[in-house]
Amino acid sequence: MQKFVTLCLRSHDAPHGTIEEHLAKPLSEGYRVVSVTPVVEKAEVVWLAVVLEKGGQGLGLWPPAPMGGQAFPVGPLWEGPESMEGAPIEPSDIPLGPDVPLSEGSRVLAYSQGRWWRAEVVGLEEDDQVRIHFPGWDDKWDLVVPRDELQVDLSDADEQE
Repeated sequence: MQKFVTLCLRSHDAPHGTIEEHLAKPLSEGYRVVSVTPVVEKAEVVWLAVVLEKGGQGLGLWPPAPMGGQAFPVGPLWEGPESMEGAPIEPSDIPLGPDVPLSEGSRVLAYSQGRWWRAEVVGLEEDDQVRIHFPGWDDKWDLVVPRDELQVDLSDADEQE
């Protein structure tokens, strides 16, 4: 059985409580953390989306220890980004039309699992299919998607100016 919770934390002095405090009850009931996704990070407030699953073996720690060195308690099935670059983002709403040049290394936006993500082109396939990698995520999450499902990454355009 899975449970979804959201947590609001502050990045210092934790006036909203620590991750461990927020998750103490479900963890004591036999849940383990399957994934932690930063949803909003503004100023000193961070909102996290956490998926918990009943059962599992023991708890580990998420090595990157974000937010001032605080480690996330996680289970053996942890799947998450290695950096904030792997967090979901807002779409640009600019389709990647056929006139937009595209090559290996190009940065684009891709829709996956109900959210938009930054992606890097790692290959061009037949029939206007594009092989993409999601920065900050393991290669096993790479996808091949139709070019017309991608959007222009405006942050990439800003960096080139």
